[in-house]
Amino acid sequence: MIFLAYLVWYSRLTWAMAEDHSLPKALARLHPRYATPYVALLCYAAIYSLLVWVPFERLLVVDMWVTGAYCTTTLALLVRLRSKAGDRPAGFQVPGGKPGAWAVVLLPAFTWVVALYATARQDWIAGTTALLIGTVIYGIMKWARRRERARLAVEG
Repeated sequence: MIFLAYLVWYSRLTWAMAEDHSLPKALARLHPRYATPYVALLCYAAIYSLLVWVPFERLLVVDMWVTGAYCTTTLALLVRLRSKAGDRPAGFQVPGGKPGAWAVVLLPAFTWVVALYATARQDWIAGTTALLIGTVIYGIMKWARRRERARLAVEG
């Protein structure tokens, strides 16, 4: 059940990123009858079909590497936004001011680093690859957007 919830969430996230031109346009296609991002779902089905051959324990470790990076980055954004906001009142604030915000970031980040250290000997190649894939995809998409803008400028 959790897997299906993630699959639906990831497909909508992929669709939204494609709508924002952060991913290829094809991933933004919706099914004409059900309005589901069927291209993204098919891509995930292909990826998960390949991942079936990877031992479950390895998948858990790689997931922990990627999820830890995602959570740490998201929490670090809290500190960044807190420092940019200055003295403006906000609807929600983490108690404790800047030290409280840093504690919210550093305690989970420390836990993630300990988990990385515990699994690094066996899984550093798979974990590092999983972490770098996002950077590679981002670079490819940035290059493709620049190329598309240049093409439109020449045509328009």
